[in-house]
Amino acid sequence: MTAAVGDAPGVTRAHDNDAQELAAVLRDARADRTDLPDWSLSSLTQALSDPAGIVLVARFTGREEAAGFLAARAVAHETEIDMVAVRRSMRRRGVGRALTAALLTHTPGVDVVLEVAADNGPARALYAAFNFERVGARARYYSDGTDALILRRTCVAD
Repeated sequence: MTAAVGDAPGVTRAHDNDAQELAAVLRDARADRTDLPDWSLSSLTQALSDPAGIVLVARFTGREEAAGFLAARAVAHETEIDMVAVRRSMRRRGVGRALTAALLTHTPGVDVVLEVAADNGPARALYAAFNFERVGARARYYSDGTDALILRRTCVAD
């Protein structure tokens, strides 16, 4: 069964036993996005067991395999998104949007920061829609020489 184009994926907290599946998602996503970190299975397992870690997984109803995942760390009053990885066949279906929205709901009242490849237009548009703003850059940060943009979403106190 495939998800209808308009259906949003469900997002849940990932569990320790999801590491192999997240590794498969990352391998698929890195096939054309080498700016994604090349985390080993051990790194994914560590992220899942880290008390400060937040790992969310997106799945479409009727599909067992994960469509994508988000890995972040919460430290004090800031959350850093380490990675958002989406299977190539699941891109442009709201997976990144659902994961980002779930993280922001999960971490109210804190600033969120991330790095994104300057040439990753879809990701930059997604973060702009969530009011992330550019606060810096890292020249030639990625292995292919692409710059990283540092984006921040500042929490506004009520």
